[in-house]
Amino acid sequence: MGADTTRVQAKETYKTSTINTDGNTDTFIYGANYYTSFGEFADKSIGETFELSGERLLEFSADSRKISGTMQFRPIAMKVSCPNLRKLTLYGVSTLAGNLNLSGCSKLEAVDLRGTNLNTVVFPATSTLKEISIPNVSTLSILGCQALERVYFESLSNMVSITTDNSVVFENVITNAANLKEVHL
Repeated sequence: MGADTTRVQAKETYKTSTINTDGNTDTFIYGANYYTSFGEFADKSIGETFELSGERLLEFSADSRKISGTMQFRPIAMKVSCPNLRKLTLYGVSTLAGNLNLSGCSKLEAVDLRGTNLNTVVFPATSTLKEISIPNVSTLSILGCQALERVYFESLSNMVSITTDNSVVFENVITNAANLKEVHL
């Protein structure tokens, strides 16, 4: 497997189409700090752990609805450290489980995590987050997100603990989460 050495000018679009691995190999994108988007990643096969980083990255999408064929993006764990990320879509990444900490993404505006098997999600305390779609998590932390306009819960059957200061989130959870044991305001 060879490296792609294509050079791209500023503001020029380049489609990443050459990422093919056996699914057990770690994949790195060198120069990630110079990209604002990597394009659709649902059809990219990568290793078990995926670390998403990039100083200029504005959006990341691995959305099973946007490809024809089988979802190839199948990490079991993911780390996100993108301070300027505005949109994160991991729709249908059913292998993704455990915890997802987005607290370092202070400019997030929209997040869609439906179809994942995450247990815990921590959102950043930010005034920019407006829309979130959350899987059936057991623990959720949403603090300092006063601009939040739309919250969609895939299900609340696993929800046992929530930490929030947002009335929209609180009312939805307190009304519909039958197994809720801990509420932190």
